[in-house]
Amino acid sequence: MDTNTHIKEWLSVQDVKKAYHTQKMGPINLRIEKGEMFVLLGPSGCGKTTLLKMIAGLERQDTGNIVVNGVEISNVPAHQRKIVMMFQHPRLFPHLTVGENITFGLKMAGVEKSIQAQKLLQMLELVQLTGFAGRYPKSLSGGQQQRVALARALILEPEILLLDEPFSALDVSLREEMQQLVLKLQKELSLTTVLVTHDQEEAMVIANRIGIMFDGALVQVGTAQEIYHLPANARVARFFTTQNLIYGYVENQRFYASHHEQVSFPVPASVSCSGKTESIACIKDESIMIDELEEQYEESFEEQLKEEFRKKNEKDILRFVAKVTLRTFYRSAYKVKIAWMNLTFTAYCNKELHVGQAIQVSIPIDEIIILKKETAK
Repeated sequence: MDTNTHIKEWLSVQDVKKAYHTQKMGPINLRIEKGEMFVLLGPSGCGKTTLLKMIAGLERQDTGNIVVNGVEISNVPAHQRKIVMMFQHPRLFPHLTVGENITFGLKMAGVEKSIQAQKLLQMLELVQLTGFAGRYPKSLSGGQQQRVALARALILEPEILLLDEPFSALDVSLREEMQQLVLKLQKELSLTTVLVTHDQEEAMVIANRIGIMFDGALVQVGTAQEIYHLPANARVARFFTTQNLIYGYVENQRFYASHHEQVSFPVPASVSCSGKTESIACIKDESIMIDELEEQYEESFEEQLKEEFRKKNEKDILRFVAKVTLRTFYRSAYKVKIAWMNLTFTAYCNKELHVGQAIQVSIPIDEIIILKKETAK
């Protein structure tokens, strides 16, 4: 689902195209609301940073327009745009103090020293670095250096803040700390912000809305919930969530797996298909419920799987017997891979299963997402 149509725009990217090296981007169409935290999410090399640089004025699009608050800015030089970009690495001047780094932009703009000093104190308090003004970058931790870079960006009072994977070089605890700080300041200042990341969890934690990019194309825009529960295509489903995909077709309100004629199940009532429609069934890992079996399935396991599946396939829930093929500990649960006929699923559970163990798997039919052929790419 694309929520662009409901947005009162502040930043508008209109039919923007860019050819670089052997790749092409666009056309990109995107509208971002004033005060919104928007995240561009996608794998490395998909064009996220290039789009950010075009908004900042550091690169020029080949065609299309970039509009801020109703004003077309494509011909406005980067230093005249009220847009500030913060990069993955802080890029602080090592020979300048923290205070001098933060006020550098104001100094270049000819702002009076008294005003610089006043704003500096405000920024240091805002990023929780009060008392650090006289220190040098080499004496700071990675997280503190990023706070200085953030203060240097915010002191210019930008209309738009662009963040290019600013937390990816930090360890987990510092990354989460900086995420929360940026989110807090962004809300307090009502600052329109566009953040680039390849980290799905970071996008879900921070974003009001997310735009997913692949190969220079913006393929889906929506809230985290919208994209999670209704991905635009199979590639989005694989990238944004841990989706288990089954390829096949839908006919007469049933899904049939292409790899195994005995694997079929009813599709959710919301799915409407006429005739035989090539499709992909997407099953989220948290939709898979696992129960241990009292009986041991040792001999003729494959035949017993088929028989159990035939007996237990119901209208509202898909049940079958499978075997654990891999078990690893992941945070507070076990991540397991389970084999069912020629399929392999990934799921999470709190049970201490062992490899080779037979289990019963249950999946609610209404939690299975069916993507039709035209979107299943």
